[in-house]
Amino acid sequence: MPDDSTRRLLKVFGIAVTDFEDGAARVLAAAHEAQATGRGAAEIARILADFLVQVSDVNARWMEVTRLIFERQEATLAALRTGLTHGGPGRTA
Repeated sequence: MPDDSTRRLLKVFGIAVTDFEDGAARVLAAAHEAQATGRGAAEIARILADFLVQVSDVNARWMEVTRLIFERQEATLAALRTGLTHGGPGRTA
């Protein structure tokens, strides 16, 4: 059963992903508007720079979730190996 820290991590990740999706829609709309109104490359570069902050955040959250999954997998596998090689519960002769 997942503990509260796992639930919090997944909640934060979910928020980061939905914020990213909202930001992606906004950045595309703003870039199209900047291009259509002739505001040019400088305005589009500013919009993209702001969006990169969201990209960085969602990537960091993704890595936290990935690390958690690998840590839990390794801990479970290590416990299984120890139990199986040292006659722990579930060992068959």
